[in-house]
Amino acid sequence: MITLSHRAAATTTSRYEPLGLRDLPFSPDPMLNPYSTDDRINGAIYAQEPVQGAIDKFERLLIRPDDFHNRVRIASLWAAGDVQQGRGMGKTAMLQFFKQRINADWGTTQFNGQFSAVVIYASFSSGVDRSWMKQLAWAALVDICHNGVLKASLTELRLKHLSG
Repeated sequence: MITLSHRAAATTTSRYEPLGLRDLPFSPDPMLNPYSTDDRINGAIYAQEPVQGAIDKFERLLIRPDDFHNRVRIASLWAAGDVQQGRGMGKTAMLQFFKQRINADWGTTQFNGQFSAVVIYASFSSGVDRSWMKQLAWAALVDICHNGVLKASLTELRLKHLSG
């Protein structure tokens, strides 16, 4: 019988370690996936400073915490450039930033305690067909299940029922 000697596992270090990083902090794909466990891909890593102007404009037009009822009802979030150049510019990451900020406490902080709110992210991996409302409902249901809103809502309803 042949026995192989065990070697100590070699510790591999990342070439980004001297910078205090485990890995390259940028996503390998320009498309954000909010359901990924990789923080580089799911929008958890978000630098506000470079896009603070866009964040302020978004809040001023669409959120308006002090005057929510007089906000803009519909808007478009565009990136400069064509289909290829406009990819990976942080549009979805900014929407995820607002979603995480509002959903953290059901909008209490964002809307100064005036009302509760939740943000649902709906995205389509392919083109939308004639049954766009059905696709939108499915995408919203997927997000509600993935982001914990469904579980938190059920918990809140149970709590109200038990304490009621």
